[in-house]
Amino acid sequence: MLRRATNVAPGAIPKSKHTTRMAKVTSRAAGHGFLWLGGLVMVVPFVWMVLNAFKPASEILRKPPTFLPAAPTLANFDRLLTEMHFLQYILNSILVTACITLSVVATSAVLGYVFAKVKFAGRDLIFVAFLATMALPFEVLAIPLLLMARSAGAVDQLWGLVIPFTIDVFAIYICRQYMSAIPDDYLDAGRVDGLGQWGLFRSIVLPMSKPALAAVAILSFLYNWDQLFWPLVLISSDANKTVPLAIVSLSTQFGPIYDLTMAASTLTIVPVLAVFLVFRRHFIQGMMMSGLKG
Repeated sequence: MLRRATNVAPGAIPKSKHTTRMAKVTSRAAGHGFLWLGGLVMVVPFVWMVLNAFKPASEILRKPPTFLPAAPTLANFDRLLTEMHFLQYILNSILVTACITLSVVATSAVLGYVFAKVKFAGRDLIFVAFLATMALPFEVLAIPLLLMARSAGAVDQLWGLVIPFTIDVFAIYICRQYMSAIPDDYLDAGRVDGLGQWGLFRSIVLPMSKPALAAVAILSFLYNWDQLFWPLVLISSDANKTVPLAIVSLSTQFGPIYDLTMAASTLTIVPVLAVFLVFRRHFIQGMMMSGLKG
């Protein structure tokens, strides 16, 4: 009787397994719902900004607000490009950000290789000292940098915006972590072929580190494209303004000019999206691989 009572009918799912499966489905649905909610929280303001860029100021301030433009117009973009010379500000930002990004990629690749593959006394201690500088906010260094820029004639000059950011400690950390994961067997084979340190770096390590360098390039471009504090301190002339500084100047004593601000912000994201779309595959791979080895 006991054996007969414990038998389970063919095809029936035990209650414990059914409960476990339902718990997994519920957990997965809750996770997906949380991701969708987070995505909406981030995307809706972005979409709202783009739609407002095609509205006149009267419609933006209308109550209740309208989501879609009643009569889409390009007048805001026309005023930015013709009356406010916004294209010049975009070119200034592209020039400054491109110079900084190229410099950061170059210095991070070299220093990352040195800290990852070149053995010398005090290497790890120097690397830790580099990392310690990340604890200092840039605002602490602003006054000394401004005094140095004034003595060098870099005040109100675009190249003065580049110099303080030519070396990025976090970018060095990413390259060092990625290059540390490259097996030393490749370098040993290169040494057998007669390669020196520069040859090993250029011919072996550098080509294998493209994902990390792409990640460094994107992060550096994003950070410096939005840089406001240093241009606000250094730049005074209208001709040398960068995009963030130009957007701030759209706020008058009577308040922000919403229609032009939305249009300027929309134009600002175009170069950022272009850079990310070009390097997105390498960026994701580099960020994943840079943490393989501590």
